[in-house]
Amino acid sequence: MAVEALVSVLEGRLIVRNLPQKKEKHHIRQQSQIFRFYSPLMIASLIAVSVTPTINAVLGWSTKAEIAIASYAVALSIVHLLNSMASYIHQIVINFYPKDQRSVLRFTAIMSLFPSIMLMVIAYSPAGIWIFQNIIGVSGELLDHSILALRFFVLFTLCFPWIDFANGILMIRNKTKVMSFSQTGNVVAAVAALFILIFVFPNGGGSIGALAQSIGFLIELIILVIFLQRDKGTGSLSRSSSV
Repeated sequence: MAVEALVSVLEGRLIVRNLPQKKEKHHIRQQSQIFRFYSPLMIASLIAVSVTPTINAVLGWSTKAEIAIASYAVALSIVHLLNSMASYIHQIVINFYPKDQRSVLRFTAIMSLFPSIMLMVIAYSPAGIWIFQNIIGVSGELLDHSILALRFFVLFTLCFPWIDFANGILMIRNKTKVMSFSQTGNVVAAVAALFILIFVFPNGGGSIGALAQSIGFLIELIILVIFLQRDKGTGSLSRSSSV
């Protein structure tokens, strides 16, 4: 991390030297405009990081708390690894969506399948058992619960790229406040599902956390889609009235 920060600072200084002091006719004039854009992103990040500790705390109430927390952590680490392939979809949207919406949509549709396909291969094939046993070093009851938790994360990996896609569109439209609402919906839905599942299926292990987090991401995606559809309708209506 320190090396990455050093390279970023050195490279950033070189880029800044070639930038003009002020770009003519640019709509950003004050730092407050930047803060209005960025502050919802900070709030959304703070909300998002609260999910995993909450899930770990509630899993401590399950029948076999150690197995539940450990299997959830193992499965989540694999999910994060696979989702990293689609973690910069919003950058693709920001740079290319205004120029060619159809190509970006097609690219996102293709990329969104890779994490889920790879996850299903690991979760439903003998290759996954081999990976867990020989690479991760998991066996016995923890192996069974980790694979089960991984299967409930498929919905998570399906939603994640499209959430990043929607967030990229919100950034283009300067509607980052919506991300705070969608993240809040994610957390509320995940926590509600978590308490219901731990009460109904106390023996569910890490799969309880996986399913609850997947439900949260599904709710977040639904909120984003609803807003984007409403915003699209509002935009077309305003254009019609101006004509």
